[in-house]
Amino acid sequence: MKNIVKSVGIGSAEVTSGSESRGSSRVRDKRGTGDTHDITFVCDDTVTKLLVAVSFRTPTGSSYLLTPEKNLVYPTFVSVTTNMRLYEVLEPQSGEWTLKAITDVGDRFTYKVNSVSPTNIDFDFYFLKDYRGRDIPTDNAIPGEVMKLKLNILGKENSIRANLSELYLMDVHGNVISTIQTLT
Repeated sequence: MKNIVKSVGIGSAEVTSGSESRGSSRVRDKRGTGDTHDITFVCDDTVTKLLVAVSFRTPTGSSYLLTPEKNLVYPTFVSVTTNMRLYEVLEPQSGEWTLKAITDVGDRFTYKVNSVSPTNIDFDFYFLKDYRGRDIPTDNAIPGEVMKLKLNILGKENSIRANLSELYLMDVHGNVISTIQTLT
């Protein structure tokens, strides 16, 4: 693979995400108007930043984030128009964290928890197809077409050793279509 551009950064990784309207984790809210949903997740000592986003379908939903010692974390950002709350925690404690979401009866919410850590390696990719002398991006390879692959890798400096790495192009079933080559 030619034209490798190296850059240094810290990768992010999804810890958990989901959507709920009701389920076994719900507990009746003390106000008697809805349900309390408890989502627990583990944060380890390599995480330098924890990002938690919660969105509600209606403006009556609320949430709060608890540390492993059950201390309250206040949202960094709250949007009244989109019913979304964002929590950003720098240097979070290791242990089991709890996100509590309180919903009205029949309300829905979605949540996403991401961690940022020097040990994470994050990547994305897309294909480039030549169209009249211009490279046009596409999400998937086109069988029988000669295409370029654009791969962006983000990780701590020296965490990715291109000279020792091989890239495999696989189909959705895990079958290897081809080995691209050693990255140098």
